[in-house]
Amino acid sequence: MDVNDQIKLELETIQSEIIRYDSNGFSIKGWGVAAWSSAIVYLFVNADKIDKVKIVEDYQWVMLVVPLLICLFLMIYEGVYRIYQNRFIRRSKEIELFLRKDDLGRYKYSVNKTATTQLKKEICRLLLMPQYWLLYAFQILISIIVIALNLI
Repeated sequence: MDVNDQIKLELETIQSEIIRYDSNGFSIKGWGVAAWSSAIVYLFVNADKIDKVKIVEDYQWVMLVVPLLICLFLMIYEGVYRIYQNRFIRRSKEIELFLRKDDLGRYKYSVNKTATTQLKKEICRLLLMPQYWLLYAFQILISIIVIALNLI
């Protein structure tokens, strides 16, 4: 297989992976909004049943933290998908650079190496993406407000 075929195959693989991770991230957000909204509605409907005096003894505090736990779990879960997706996006940019510079002599097919990790940098890049964290920040804020209202 010549270099052009390898580049074409790798770009097709990368593109399909980016689309797959994007679709998975969208599904996670959808399920997250549904689960989180259900927990918030449950707190509003059952606000009168929370005994502020016995909240620790009767494990009623669990009800209050469920929306936060749902949000944090799904934020981490989607974050993993976004990290993998960003690895493929970076590899796509590397290939684009090879093509732009017409430097195919240095090109090496490396779809498998695309999955290597630089976790600290990847987490920092992820947190700089508002499309990733903005919804979760909003959910956490609303959760804290709802918890506070239930404790007052």
